[in-house]
Amino acid sequence: MTELERAKKIHAICAQMVGMPYRTGGGHNAKFQDDAYDCSGAVCRPLKLVGRLSSPPSQTPWTTAGLMLWGRAGRGKYVTLHVDNFPEPGEEHCGFEFTIPGVPPEQSWFQAANPGIGIGWFRLSNQEIAAMAQRHWPNL
Repeated sequence: MTELERAKKIHAICAQMVGMPYRTGGGHNAKFQDDAYDCSGAVCRPLKLVGRLSSPPSQTPWTTAGLMLWGRAGRGKYVTLHVDNFPEPGEEHCGFEFTIPGVPPEQSWFQAANPGIGIGWFRLSNQEIAAMAQRHWPNL
């Protein structure tokens, strides 16, 4: 599978999750499979399913803070993981930005929003983006 095909598969998995409810801690099990997700669970599931997520580094779980260690720093060719751990509990955010040819702009940002909103295609504000680290897998 090429990295472009892998990126398209990540996007397709995200599309299947759109509309699912948000739940703190959702998706944090061995298969990252659940009936509701938080933001880190929602991004871990597609990464796991395409072989770009394995055991967490050292003792850090794949939470928002742990995702700061995923892949490499910087923007990806097709998929960028935006991740930040704001100081207030419950204010952690992470999500994908897709730059895949043919993906419409309204489907280029994916995240699990706070309770009551759920999982969907939500663009982050420029202020949020500026405060976040960008992570990527090489060539993805």
